[in-house]
Amino acid sequence: MLNWQKDHVQTSLNDLDEDFISSLNIKMKQLELRSRNLASSTLRGDYRASFHGSGVEFAESREYISGDDTRFIDWNVTARMGNTWIKRYVEERDLTIILAVDTSASQLVAGRQNGRIGASAELVALISFLAVENHDRVGLMLFDKEVNEYIKPQHGEKHAHRLVRTVLDQKYFALETCITEACDRLTNVLRKKSIIFLLSDFTNLEDLGSLHRMSKRHDVIALVLTDPVDFVLPEVGLIQVQSIEDGYSTIIDTTDPVVRERYRLRAKNFSELRSQKFSLANVGEVKIDVTQDLLNPLSNYFKLRSVR
Repeated sequence: MLNWQKDHVQTSLNDLDEDFISSLNIKMKQLELRSRNLASSTLRGDYRASFHGSGVEFAESREYISGDDTRFIDWNVTARMGNTWIKRYVEERDLTIILAVDTSASQLVAGRQNGRIGASAELVALISFLAVENHDRVGLMLFDKEVNEYIKPQHGEKHAHRLVRTVLDQKYFALETCITEACDRLTNVLRKKSIIFLLSDFTNLEDLGSLHRMSKRHDVIALVLTDPVDFVLPEVGLIQVQSIEDGYSTIIDTTDPVVRERYRLRAKNFSELRSQKFSLANVGEVKIDVTQDLLNPLSNYFKLRSVR
């Protein structure tokens, strides 16, 4: 019989194997190269189309080309040059992106190597490099039952590397989560409208009032990190399971069809309730299976946003 002890989750990233950290560094470089690809790159284009700046700014004047909008004729330059010129404008971006990462103990539970926290590090790398390539500022928050670290949004590739390394260097995973604390802190410190990605398994459906208040001022997207074990109970006989966040323990028979069906239905109902709460709080939701490719669900979400 498997006995999953509570203290097993009080761990540090010092215990993660060197191969994983090395492979993640390689993936970071790959993500960086991918984000620097052609301007027509699907992911980069969808990201840019999904999140718009606050306005437009004048870029230059150029000669009129058949089909140009006559509303943008630059009459001063046209009079001076003797032929028709138009004004060209570009979108004013300088968006602020915040990546709020749940570093509670439940983030270590997953079928993939190093749990959901490893997936979080990869997602932080991906979004950070996309922000850098689009000249957006990006910041990071780590939270569990309280806010442990906050790095102010900045531009630049070096800053993006710092954010990913900060996730990897997380030393301790608390046994509780409080998303309310993270939301309240962000609402207080962010003066300018920002785009906030919350990365968590969201297994604690606490009062989402603070999340709703935050979404009134900012664009909030929940990246829900899931694993097949969340929905299908593995058939491994009698096991003792213990909640890693509140310590509750019980013994279950994983071969019992009734137990397995109850588990499936409870997981299904919980997922639907969570989606309803996000909708009521005006929060976007992206479900990401951490055992699969992390890029596709994010890319699909960007595509859906870009056509709204």
